[in-house]
Amino acid sequence: MKKLHILIASAIFTASLFAQSPEKMSYQAIVKDASDNLVRNQSIGIQINILQGSLSGTAVYVERHFPTTNSNGLVTMEIGNGTRVSGDISAIDWANGPYFIKTETDLNGGANYTITGTSQLLSVPYALHAKTAESITDTISETDPVFGASVASAITATDTAYWSNKLDTVTKAYVDARIIELLCQQGIGTVSDYDGNEYEIVKIGNQVWMAENLAYLPSVSPPSNGSYTVPYYYVSGYEGTSINEAKSTDNYQTYGVLYNWPAANEACPTGWHLPSDDEWKELEMFLGMSQAEADGYLERGTDEGGKLKEAGSTHWPSTNIGATNSSGFTALPGGWCLTGTEGGFHLFGAYALFWTSTQHNIDSYWYRRLGWENSKVFRANNGITDNGFSIRCVKD
Repeated sequence: MKKLHILIASAIFTASLFAQSPEKMSYQAIVKDASDNLVRNQSIGIQINILQGSLSGTAVYVERHFPTTNSNGLVTMEIGNGTRVSGDISAIDWANGPYFIKTETDLNGGANYTITGTSQLLSVPYALHAKTAESITDTISETDPVFGASVASAITATDTAYWSNKLDTVTKAYVDARIIELLCQQGIGTVSDYDGNEYEIVKIGNQVWMAENLAYLPSVSPPSNGSYTVPYYYVSGYEGTSINEAKSTDNYQTYGVLYNWPAANEACPTGWHLPSDDEWKELEMFLGMSQAEADGYLERGTDEGGKLKEAGSTHWPSTNIGATNSSGFTALPGGWCLTGTEGGFHLFGAYALFWTSTQHNIDSYWYRRLGWENSKVFRANNGITDNGFSIRCVKD
């Protein structure tokens, strides 16, 4: 079967959706064929399915488009303005989610769809549902109790003698964070990679992780070069091929190396390995996620990402929400590398992306993402193997 890749740099492989009024959403995607070539100035067929409940849920609305990609392989459409197949987009109850968008694509411009992709709709349903608020007619039901007596009436002067004494009070969140810090053992030693670089390590639960991004660099390439199967190594912002030049850059010395998946799978030093999806789940659950949350897709948990991110704004944006680094993991925002003729470095300084060793299909793997805008952990399975992500090794 001929394969087609649809990528969006600004949203990490996810179609970009923006709420409009009335019931329409803008959709943009970059289209590549199985050889990683942009599909330029070509008519294609795309069927949009809005699914309710899950990745395999019921299609509540289906429509078809037959757009033409531009010279950069970009296709732009309005969901809600195509040829309707079934359902009514204006009748969707956006409050009764979650909702997912499934795209089916025919590279030849017809309706013989050979490639599919599904991702969750996040902010768009809320934006569309918000416009219905003006029609809400439900009455307000007051549930707070009404007290007929005052306990304070029995308080005497003796009872208030020490009212101004300072008492130590802390929140549960503060206590939980301190417990994590006590259980996570930092400064327990170092490990060296194949280049001789030394890394701080940290014990989190029953696992021992590198507390720094791996920087092993046997070769270096610009983003224009890449492969799904051959190891490639990248340094954010560096476009050359000199290892010494790349190693002299601030980005290398702070954020390490971005590896395509074949390189990531063999980069960890002896006695260490690229963590699996399940090993990442173990880390996340030790930091507070439930099993159900850890098994979820996209943004999960509450503050586990904040416990992994380096605190402050030395390397993250000033609005580095929820970052405490109570685990000692010290995640840094190395961004990611999109490879090929339209390749480049993206999201540097704002997001940290880490490979896992767990395969999803022939050329994609599970990965994790931490962002400046919240303290959750993003989990997805559409990390294409030719892209460059950071890695953290875990001890065997």
